Amino acid sequence: MRGNGALIATSFCALALAPSAAWAGAWTMPGGQGQIIETLFGWLGAGAPNGGNAAPRESKVGSQSYVEYGLADALTLTGQITVERYALTAPSADSHLGLGYSGAGLRARVWSNDAWVFSLEASGYVSGARDANRPAQAGNTGPEADARALVGHNLTLFGAPAFIDGQAGYRFRTDGPPGEIHADLTLGVAWTPRAQILAQSFNIISNGAGAPGFYAWEGHKGQLSLVYALDERWSVQVGGFATLYQRNTNTEYGALVAVWRRF
Repeated sequence: MRGNGALIATSFCALALAPSAAWAGAWTMPGGQGQIIETLFGWLGAGAPNGGNAAPRESKVGSQSYVEYGLADALTLTGQITVERYALTAPSADSHLGLGYSGAGLRARVWSNDAWVFSLEASGYVSGARDANRPAQAGNTGPEADARALVGHNLTLFGAPAFIDGQAGYRFRTDGPPGEIHADLTLGVAWTPRAQILAQSFNIISNGAGAPGFYAWEGHKGQLSLVYALDERWSVQVGGFATLYQRNTNTEYGALVAVWRRF
């Protein structure tokens, strides 16, 4: 891909937003090149995570290591490892410290020109949580798979290079919770030659209810962050995210900081 918009978009290839998998854009990495993103995050919230009447306070802090590597210009390998501490207060007081969902995937570019790119992505994840009877682990013990279609578009917004990235997919979940429909949208704008603004929306709607104890639910989050390029290889990111609307699940209000390294 050529043009300033493509350069901005490929510099935004991933963004961690726990507890979801790392966000990845429609653009693929050039063959033989990659990037690593180390993210620290934390959030506070309230509400029963799997639905129901109980409304505990919740908190999560953690770190996520995310990597992308171009196996070829049109094929990118992705991987992530997450370590976290998740805690619930009464009436279901419990906590979990350990690995969160970690896994790997492949993104294939189907078609592109200077303005557009279309890709497909598939990934799989396993969790460090193993005890489904623990409130802080219930719903997060089974392996998961994700399949999605991605589209990216380069444009100019108020005279600045920008891009839009849209994704639609389905998360296959096991061990209780229902499957999930995912729809994510990102707008990236070059504020200065070094500073880029990301405005994002992450949306999940369950495919009905799951096993007993797992209700039909939905959650919609917004995130705003700034990515600043220190040089051609190193960047730093700061941002915040918040629940905009939720049904039968908990809220999340938090922040993240990240360091990006291209190689």
